[in-house]
Amino acid sequence: MLATTIATLKTAGRVTEADVVALRGLVYPDMVLSRAEAQALLALDEAVEEASTPWRHLLTEAIVDHLVHQARPAGYVDAEAADWLIAAVSRDGLVKSATELEVLIRVLETASEVPEALVAFTLAQVKAAVLHGQGPLAQGRMERGRVTDGEAALLRRVLYAQAGDENIAITRAEAEILFDINDASVGARNASDWTELFAKAVAASVMTVSHYRAPSRQEAARHEAWLAQPADVPGFLARMFQGAPGVWRTIDNAEALNRIMNPDREIHDAWEARNREQAAVALAAETIDAEEAAWLVERLERDGVLDAAESALLAFIARESPQVHPALAAVIARAKAQAEARSPKPFGRRG
Repeated sequence: MLATTIATLKTAGRVTEADVVALRGLVYPDMVLSRAEAQALLALDEAVEEASTPWRHLLTEAIVDHLVHQARPAGYVDAEAADWLIAAVSRDGLVKSATELEVLIRVLETASEVPEALVAFTLAQVKAAVLHGQGPLAQGRMERGRVTDGEAALLRRVLYAQAGDENIAITRAEAEILFDINDASVGARNASDWTELFAKAVAASVMTVSHYRAPSRQEAARHEAWLAQPADVPGFLARMFQGAPGVWRTIDNAEALNRIMNPDREIHDAWEARNREQAAVALAAETIDAEEAAWLVERLERDGVLDAAESALLAFIARESPQVHPALAAVIARAKAQAEARSPKPFGRRG
């Protein structure tokens, strides 16, 4: 029935609000969407010339449900699913519509973990618009070589999708894309927040700024399986009262109470170990080593221009990193001299 309806709508070339109501009833009778059905919905979006806002919402919701919520363990998008999504929404490396670009971003924002390739592919859509005027973001663009407000907002959504302003983690590949975008837009009327976004994101790629890591896929699967086990209420009560009244004399002991209420010590201990590991990482110095410094210096000097965004990056590093490799320190010193020659404001200071 769903396939027939989609075929009819593809012939009509449009999806109205009434069509969306009918589609929703077909897509969600059992709250499970197959890969073939997800593929058919994306193909419908490509085929129609007129699509209502409710249709865009339904498509995004359905694909996110299929890839993120129906995954096992829930929230983890694996490499196969990411490859399928990229192939389904793109042609020659470019996303085919603004709706499908929104699908990509919503998957990133909703999932606990996605392959790095999916994030890099999404960022590349902004790069294609800025550098080459290609893709759905370039529609209506009057000029190349600048980062618009909309593109800066989209970049922020992608970069912070699984984190937050205090918890960002940027890979080297993602930082390379940001440098490419910045190099192509030097001197342009970029979005007002581009400089800060670029500086903080690239700094995060060479500094230990983020200490959060989602639980591994295996850990999450074990936890999900444990939660799915039938509740043993009699057994739980028996454990509660075993050894009474002595147990009640130690009820204020958090460890004793936790052992009574959580018999699966293996899972509990795994989470505790992960928390201790993250705490240790959080205490580590945010230093920049020789390899990171060499890469950063090469990128900064590639186009021969130390622009405003790159100077802001160096000021951020000078302020936040307790130890910087000498190779990068020399570039920071040069940026500081240039900045202080233009303005009396201390380089790298807050405020």
